[in-house]
Amino acid sequence: MPGLEKYHGTDTYLTEALTLEAKAEIDQSLEENKPFYLYMSHYAIHAPWEADSSFYDNYLVEGVNDFEAIYASMIEGMDKSLGDLMDKLKEKGQWENTIIIFMSDNGQPSQATLNKPLRGHKLLPYEGGIRVPLIVYWPGHVRKASVNSQYVMVEDLFPTILEMAGVDYQNKVSQVVDGKSFVPYLEDPELSDEERPLFWHFPHTYDQFPYSTVRKGDCKLIYRHLDQSLELYNIRTDLSESKDLAAEEPEIKEELATILSAHLRETNAGMPVLSETNS
Repeated sequence: MPGLEKYHGTDTYLTEALTLEAKAEIDQSLEENKPFYLYMSHYAIHAPWEADSSFYDNYLVEGVNDFEAIYASMIEGMDKSLGDLMDKLKEKGQWENTIIIFMSDNGQPSQATLNKPLRGHKLLPYEGGIRVPLIVYWPGHVRKASVNSQYVMVEDLFPTILEMAGVDYQNKVSQVVDGKSFVPYLEDPELSDEERPLFWHFPHTYDQFPYSTVRKGDCKLIYRHLDQSLELYNIRTDLSESKDLAAEEPEIKEELATILSAHLRETNAGMPVLSETNS
């Protein structure tokens, strides 16, 4: 890995190497009396699947298969990394002066055990592919153990972090800001917005079908590009997305389809082309 050559040939697992470097960056910032922004993006948990020997054997003795033991060891290594960074903040007297945002970018891979009752896995539009953990520690703003069920998206992190830092970015960025700050939802767990639509657009294939998706409130519409079919689910009453309501709720289906179509046109979204229509 670029920048990590000193660990090459040693017994230091990649997650641990990144953690040691992150701690060194914190030390340097504090020595220079500068505020710091640390974006800690692990290679774990991701292919190539390589066991973290510090934890691997603990899972083998539990009777799981080899992949599950490897996967679990990578998870535990990442968890330890976060704990080590939290300990560093406490050691340096910065625990009450630091915001921590912990989240994942997508659901588990298809090889891993499903996160039931969620349906599907990474790259799919079902909740198992797109619903991820988001935990925020912000002293003086987020109440301990509070929970807000408001749906937000990774694009929201940009305006959220800037608002947390007291930065007025509205007239200072040239690009379109896709996200929306979720600071109000952190400070008020009872606050919600059921009118905001969220969009996912995956118009190509990998190990799944190409799709475009919109969620608004409790309802989510999935458009399958291959056969132009629509699926509709109520996430609140059917978290496992086992009952397609497209035929039973035509008005909701039409509303969400209109919202999704308008968004794809407004953003000039790339779309697949049916081979039968190609000349």
